[in-house]
Amino acid sequence: MFSFWKTSKIESLDSQLQSEIDKWQGLMEKARDEIDRLNKIISEQGGEFIFDWETMDAFSIERDAEHTTIGYLHFPVHDAPQSEVKEWHYHCNLETHNRLAKEFREYLACRNAK
Repeated sequence: MFSFWKTSKIESLDSQLQSEIDKWQGLMEKARDEIDRLNKIISEQGGEFIFDWETMDAFSIERDAEHTTIGYLHFPVHDAPQSEVKEWHYHCNLETHNRLAKEFREYLACRNAK
C-alpha cells in the first residue's frame, strides 16, 4: 500500500543527503583550488624545498614506502630546557629522498666536526 508519510520521509532524507553531497563537493572544489595555488607556488620556486637542518634541529632521516620521515627536536617554548621529539613526513620520490639523505649526512659531518 502506498504511504504518503513514508514517501515524504524518503524525500526529506534524499534532500538532506543531497545537501551534504553539495557541501562536500564545495569543500572538495576549494581543496582543489588550494592545491592548484600551492602547486603554482612550488613550480615558481623550482619545485624543491630547501631544508635548514640546523634550524630544524634534525637528528634522523628515514624512507618509508610513501614518504621521507625527518626526526627533529621541538622546543615548545623558546629556550625551554625540555624538548619534544617530533617527526615530519615529506612526500617525495626516492631520488629526492636520496638527495636529502646526502645533504643530511653532510650536515651531520659538519656538525660533528665542530
